[in-house]
Amino acid sequence: MSTPDDFGRLPLHRALVRGNVALGSTKLLAQANLFALAAPDNNGAIPLHLACHHSLLTGVVQYLIECNERSLDMKDSEENNIMHYACRGAAYTTIKLLLDKFGSGKFLSQRNKGGRLPIDLLIYQENVDRSGIHYTECLFNLMRACPETISSVLRIAGGRGVKRKWVTVVDG
Repeated sequence: MSTPDDFGRLPLHRALVRGNVALGSTKLLAQANLFALAAPDNNGAIPLHLACHHSLLTGVVQYLIECNERSLDMKDSEENNIMHYACRGAAYTTIKLLLDKFGSGKFLSQRNKGGRLPIDLLIYQENVDRSGIHYTECLFNLMRACPETISSVLRIAGGRGVKRKWVTVVDG
């Protein structure tokens, strides 16, 4: 249970990457190897990062935080924190959980090595329904929790980096 794969991932990491792993399974894997809770993979991602990115089950994220509160401050090799992971995964329920639990905190205003805020990663996501209520509510809550992110949102929405699809209507 403690042999990492080629990506440096332990069984707990691998289960979380698959997404929607049950809380009971997460507990069993964590208890079988307590070292895994803070063990980074080859990219520096710990299980909490992976759960924030891949899990729709906030109970898994809550459990991992309770097991190792120090993991909240851990970043991967690209300086991504837990909110970067949640936003990159468009994990709306996890983003809401983190906002409710930690408020604005330092997670929202920290930039990764690429200079991106967590909200930037959500905005740049290709596979999200931008017209959906969850996306809009999430952006609003992120901006409300950390007003300094508004300038980042306006800069991105101003046309840099966001692919737009234009429709031409021709009267026929």
